[in-house]
Amino acid sequence: MKRPWTLLCFLLMVAMTATAQQFAKQTDIVLPDSIATASTQWADLDNDGVLDILLLTKSQAGRSYLQFVKGDTVNTPVLLAHKTRTIEVSAFVVTDFDRDNRMDVVVSGVKNAARVTAVYVNQGGFVFAEQPLTLRPFAILKRADLNNDGREEWIASGEPWTWDYPTTLYVQHDDLSFGVYDSLNIKATALETFDADGDGDIDLFVSGSVKPDSLCTGFLKNNGNLDFRRYLTSSRQGTTSIGDMNGDGLFDVWVAGKDKNGTLFTSLYQSDKGLYTSVSLPITLNNAQLFVADFNSNGVADVQYRGTTAGGDAVNIIEYAAGDYDTLASANLIQQAAGDLEHDGDLDLVQLVQETALHVVVYQNTESEKNKAPAAPARGLGLSVFNRLFLYWDEAGDDHTPRSSVTYDVLLNGTKEYQTVSFDWLNDKRLVSAHGNNGTNNFKLLKDIPAGPFTFSVQAVDNALHGGRLCIGGRTPCADATTEELSLCKNEQATLTAPSEALWFSFANGFLGQGSTWTIGADKVDTVFSYTPARGGCAALKRYTWKVKNDTLKTEKLQRYVCKDAQLTFTTEPGWQTITWTSDVKKGLGSAPTITYTATQPDTVSVILTNDVGCTIIRKTGVGISVPDVQVTPEEVKILKGSSVQLTATGAASYAWTPTTGMVDANLAGPVVSPPVTTLYTVTGYDSLGCQGTATANVIVEGGGFIPNLFTPNEDGKNDELRVYGLTSAQNFSFSIYNREGNLVFKTQDVNDAVQRGWDGTRNGSRQPAGVYFWKVKGVLADGGKVLLNGKESGSIVLVR
Repeated sequence: MKRPWTLLCFLLMVAMTATAQQFAKQTDIVLPDSIATASTQWADLDNDGVLDILLLTKSQAGRSYLQFVKGDTVNTPVLLAHKTRTIEVSAFVVTDFDRDNRMDVVVSGVKNAARVTAVYVNQGGFVFAEQPLTLRPFAILKRADLNNDGREEWIASGEPWTWDYPTTLYVQHDDLSFGVYDSLNIKATALETFDADGDGDIDLFVSGSVKPDSLCTGFLKNNGNLDFRRYLTSSRQGTTSIGDMNGDGLFDVWVAGKDKNGTLFTSLYQSDKGLYTSVSLPITLNNAQLFVADFNSNGVADVQYRGTTAGGDAVNIIEYAAGDYDTLASANLIQQAAGDLEHDGDLDLVQLVQETALHVVVYQNTESEKNKAPAAPARGLGLSVFNRLFLYWDEAGDDHTPRSSVTYDVLLNGTKEYQTVSFDWLNDKRLVSAHGNNGTNNFKLLKDIPAGPFTFSVQAVDNALHGGRLCIGGRTPCADATTEELSLCKNEQATLTAPSEALWFSFANGFLGQGSTWTIGADKVDTVFSYTPARGGCAALKRYTWKVKNDTLKTEKLQRYVCKDAQLTFTTEPGWQTITWTSDVKKGLGSAPTITYTATQPDTVSVILTNDVGCTIIRKTGVGISVPDVQVTPEEVKILKGSSVQLTATGAASYAWTPTTGMVDANLAGPVVSPPVTTLYTVTGYDSLGCQGTATANVIVEGGGFIPNLFTPNEDGKNDELRVYGLTSAQNFSFSIYNREGNLVFKTQDVNDAVQRGWDGTRNGSRQPAGVYFWKVKGVLADGGKVLLNGKESGSIVLVR
């Protein structure tokens, strides 16, 4: 069961705590007494879509074997009678050695008193054939495509003959033999391979020692072509596991071990857009083992810890992202491995337990939350970019794992398979529980791929290591793709443009980023291209090449719009021999590489650049002053006290009104206002650059009724009657209108008649001529005050025909 204990309470009680209810014991296989020791791993060894239990056993007589529990008989399991004799095993890895989509077992150990390595090649039906290897003995063996040529390098570390370059990088040739590619001066106790900065190159995270008394934990960043540099290293060593904890699309790293002083530690190397921060964690254990994955199907990475406390108590827990813990069986535990036995999206556990005999115990994950497999990635495209191959597929969605955290397993098909994968080609099921070999990137830029037709397959994997259906893509020739050729001076920079959602890549540096522009420099020999996913196919691809030509004269023009009195900074690349800045308005501006310019009016700022080999560039930047033309309607309006009116501003992108009296939202373009007194409102409008313009609206608040000063009785349906506004009742009411001769032309003693019907511009049915007329009003309001119109008892109006 999950318990939100504090760590102290947990460590005091862990020895007495039973197995968590989320993991129910399903199977307990007692191994024969003839087996002295064993190691275990989940793997689908017969490609039937169900994980099997691989056992590497050693008999009481000292002989070593591969033995198996077949996965689809796990409800009534038995140890298969068939077994394969092996060398004496010290370390092993389950991987597809010969690229036939069947899992083999690579072993480091002893044969005839010599340290050797061998592979046990899967022949089908749990039959394995031994084949010696030229790999050096190892404690850790990983595979990853470190140079983006479509073929995975093998990285072996942990058991060097000497301390000279104990980690070796191997290339596997077409005939499956190995050649040494490079060496790294570190003996690893842990090694992770993943793209730590999102540039498309697989980096390394290692923990170990560079000498017997010199510890090292941290990143080896891959700068391309297996050129590694250290990043965020420290003097300690331990074990590791990786997962995307914060959903930013880059793996975080958990490390547990000891520092150079022997002090226990557990740290999280947390990513932030490719930069990492090391954060100390409270749980510290001796002989710690870590495994990071989503155990409870909520889409967030959890951490499994196993080891012993300083007091010697065994700890075997899962720490969930919310801070709760599950306790797992730890008594007499030798080894534990996680795998999705039923392919239901929930990770199960297998344990090796030493009692009077060795036991293989399977715990089923009973989490009620269903975890569906990720969707199949859509739109798989392989596009040729000169001598490179660019693979792209749309990101896959998942019901729990954030889209950015989904990983991808990528297989190139053709005359050869250039990458091994963890899924079965035929049934899409995972062969082992692992992240995809391409990490979270939904693209890959490959080199040295032979021309001709081929397809590639992509499987999306969530952070519970649950794989979905495959996406199948193929190569599309792009001989007619757009190519822009640029001529640059030797120290010139140029800005490339594309739609805002474009992805930018370079042959030298892989994935560069996303955006509408990218800046290149003539000092770097490279090829850059952009890919705009929304366009699709070759139309989405644009290639850029450049040559250095120093016998040239170029004029470049640019337009910038800024606010009045804005401070602008103009700068040039370093290395120009002469620099001359001028302005059409202000004339000479100096010769410094960078100048500051105040934009007071429209202008053109120019710079003439020359280098030491005859190249001249003239750059002209038109400077426009942006002032929003803000207008308000109505500019002036009369309302009765307690009434409201809508003011409408135009001419800008956003607005701010002052004062805010009688206004609900002062940032609307059309606020409704109800001021208690006459108020002059000012609106400031801002354009997309933040430049501002202003306008005003005067809202006149009348205390009583009011009457317009003009009406047009021309029967057009607009303003045809002269009406009184704002009155509802009055005693002794009288409203009269006279012509310029003082003759009465209209009179009413009914308030409603004056408000609703008014005067239509006639007298006894005769249309009255255009001109000035005079009105008078009398009456007493309910509060005893006089009836006033526009604050007066009399006034004039104009009749217009």
